[in-house]
Amino acid sequence: MRRKDGAYRWFLIRGKPLRNEQGLVLRWYLTRTDIEDRKRAEWELRQLVDAVPQHITVLASDGRALYVNNVAADFYGYTPEECLDAAKLKEKIHAEDFAGYLEARQHGLSRGFPFQTEVRLHSKNGEYRWFLVLFNPLRDESGRAVRW
Repeated sequence: MRRKDGAYRWFLIRGKPLRNEQGLVLRWYLTRTDIEDRKRAEWELRQLVDAVPQHITVLASDGRALYVNNVAADFYGYTPEECLDAAKLKEKIHAEDFAGYLEARQHGLSRGFPFQTEVRLHSKNGEYRWFLVLFNPLRDESGRAVRW
């Protein structure tokens, strides 16, 4: 949103309708939260993560890819967004390693403790290279793994 001084800032806007007995919307209540500082911190963190010369992927607690750094995306020859596509996982891993990788990953994610596995990954130039893949949980206040 644009402030009166002309500067643009990021805002999170949420709305909730007030309805009458028949379900018709009478009015809307909106909240606007300035998230500019959070957006800048996220951008700075991504810059830092992309500067690390290692493949970095962030997974949701269920194993869905949420973020892939540019180093990993470049290795595969994908954009970071393409790397998030679950269907691409089979293209990235050697056929002989795929089932074992999925089994090790599912077992490790379900336990919630750090684990590792080895797998051959397919690079954009057509070669397979061995990688040691480390999984480390990020926990919430109650100790539940919310990211990997």
